Amino acid sequence: KLDRQDALKFLAPQNAGNKELRRRFTNETRLLASVQGEHLVRVYDCGEHEGLPFFVMERLHGQTLEARIERDGP
Repeated sequence: KLDRQDALKFLAPQNAGNKELRRRFTNETRLLASVQGEHLVRVYDCGEHEGLPFFVMERLHGQTLEARIERDGP
């Protein structure tokens, strides 16, 4: 609807029934949404789909962390 590509992060299905992990996921979402910086992704929204909490964040293009470590070392 917004004519852009975003990224979604879901809580893993095997963890959906764990109240502590759901709480931590929600806290992570709130924390990320509350901070801004040049090297931080922006969190746009959050919700739940078929019992799985998720948040929507900006999609960044470039290398994965794994590829960067392979190239530059740890």
